[in-house]
Amino acid sequence: EYQISDLPTPGFENSEIGANEYFESVEKDITISITEVMASNQSTITDEDGDYSDWIELTNNGGNEIDLAGLYLSDRTENDRRWTVPSIKLSPGERIVVFCSGKDRADVTRPHTDFSLDGQGETVSLYSPLGAVISSISYPALADDQSYCVEESGEGFFTTGFATPGYPNTDAGYEQYQ
Repeated sequence: EYQISDLPTPGFENSEIGANEYFESVEKDITISITEVMASNQSTITDEDGDYSDWIELTNNGGNEIDLAGLYLSDRTENDRRWTVPSIKLSPGERIVVFCSGKDRADVTRPHTDFSLDGQGETVSLYSPLGAVISSISYPALADDQSYCVEESGEGFFTTGFATPGYPNTDAGYEQYQ
């Protein structure tokens, strides 16, 4: 008998145990990072409603396509499953902007979380299906239209007024975005 389940189990038993075994098998291959955060978007990029929503950029740093289905984003450490990332496939090096608008939309081209970001600073984390932290950024207070970025080398962070949503966090990335 078929039934609808929120727990994928490809190649494993169709049960919670099978889902856990599946997630453990793929968790080690998750190469997604939070690479840029803007917590007070006033004029940088609009969403499909024309609103200037806060946003997070996710990047696939690995060599294989990754499906984000089953991952979670949260700005609360006590709630690692705050917002479920929809099934979005990112090719190696590809980036996607996830709007933090409170609109809660699972659109695969313009997703929106059910929460907004705090311009005074906070921690934003990406969690695996089993609740392990995959990527996390603790950003400081940000002025309007400032973003907090990961260096392309992955070695550090910087605050800038030259955001690059969907592009590398470099001067060339800023030119591409413009």
